[in-house]
Amino acid sequence: MSLSTYNLKVNINLKDSQTLYVWVTAGTTTAATNQFTVSTTCIPLTPYAFSGTYSYVVPATATGQEKIGDLLGAQPSQSSACSLTMSLVDASNNPVTQGFLTLVTTTYPYEIKVNRDQANDQTVKIKYTYAGVESYSAQFRVVSSCQALTWSTLNAVGSPYEYTIPTLYSSNQVVVALLNAATSQLSACPIVFTMKDSSGTTITPADITIAASYPYNLQVNINKKVDQQMYIAATVNGVAQTSTNQFIVRTLC
Repeated sequence: MSLSTYNLKVNINLKDSQTLYVWVTAGTTTAATNQFTVSTTCIPLTPYAFSGTYSYVVPATATGQEKIGDLLGAQPSQSSACSLTMSLVDASNNPVTQGFLTLVTTTYPYEIKVNRDQANDQTVKIKYTYAGVESYSAQFRVVSSCQALTWSTLNAVGSPYEYTIPTLYSSNQVVVALLNAATSQLSACPIVFTMKDSSGTTITPADITIAASYPYNLQVNINKKVDQQMYIAATVNGVAQTSTNQFIVRTLC
């Protein structure tokens, strides 16, 4: 006499729960199993614990997006029964337009990235909708700031920049490179230089100019008579920077 095995199978691609028993008929005899429950559930979601502030500096050359972190600590169920969507929201759970921050959710591991080429400051949360259930990460902040200017050392007033007016016309003389380190990209962090006299009044001397690109050379027209005590103030993306010390530019006959 041989015994046959009959397997009860469950489709684990579907999310469900059923309590049941099985009737068994052998010839004229019928019997039932005890009741039992079969359940299929989604793998528990494991969101990354974002918190605090994530700080970045706009680089001198474009770098594009940089990964902040993974959105999940483990891969979730991939069945359509356990569908997962993720989005950025603000403190009031209103949608946040992506661009500065981007969620990459096409394939696991899912990531959040920041565009470091933008100067921006956003405080957000991540909204997870998994198998129809909504949840949120803790609120966190992402800041991408412009680099502060690093001025070159300029001569003190007692040691003026002096040049002799030539006998024949000459091109402008470079007095000094104003910066000794590259700055953030100008498209995101525009620099505005302002020349001021010893009293702090803004001046626009015709014969002293500042070049438009790094290292922003200060230049003087040595074909003209110049005698100017001054300093340079600046803003980066509208934020005031520390000014230079006062110095003198002078041409002599």
